Amino acid sequence: MTNNDRPAEASDDQGSRAIPAAPSTGTLVIHIWSEAGPGSGFRARLTYRKQDDGEPAMSYFATPADVVNAVREWLDIPSDPTHPR
Repeated sequence: MTNNDRPAEASDDQGSRAIPAAPSTGTLVIHIWSEAGPGSGFRARLTYRKQDDGEPAMSYFATPADVVNAVREWLDIPSDPTHPR
């Protein structure tokens, strides 16, 4: 999934999530909600920006695991804790 794209109704296929690595200072907000329909209904929106950027960017996700992975990317934390940077 790319920035500013909403997930398909019940699709868990997120594709590529282009969330930039965390800046030295910045803001990342996670908003979660549930939608009726097929699948889990889980939805999340990540809103993020660098301290000196203009408008914040947004990405949307349909699974908690995708949210965790996106936050790890933004914070530049390896997904495998046994292999630190």
